[in-house]
Amino acid sequence: MSKPIQEAVDQWGLPEAVEGSNGAAVLADMLDDVYMDRLKGGLGDKKKPSAFPIQQVLKGMAVEMEHTKDPLQALEIVVDHLSEDEVYYSKLEKIEAPKTG
Repeated sequence: MSKPIQEAVDQWGLPEAVEGSNGAAVLADMLDDVYMDRLKGGLGDKKKPSAFPIQQVLKGMAVEMEHTKDPLQALEIVVDHLSEDEVYYSKLEKIEAPKTG
């Protein structure tokens, strides 16, 4: 299991089903099942979390949960950002990485 998926399993107490070889697909389906588009007008309207790379969704959830206590709201913000750029959170990670040298 990839590190971001393992971290999500540990942090959010996700079921054992996520731990198999198809863990990313199971997790994406689970996120789709709970996802609701409550903030109208975002770029991600009518899109689901499974439309994006699961590692980006998980990175995004970690970032956005720093700004809200509502995981569904965080997920919706993630979908909006990833609709703009599918590697938004990888780019953000590089921008925010401490500079060395």
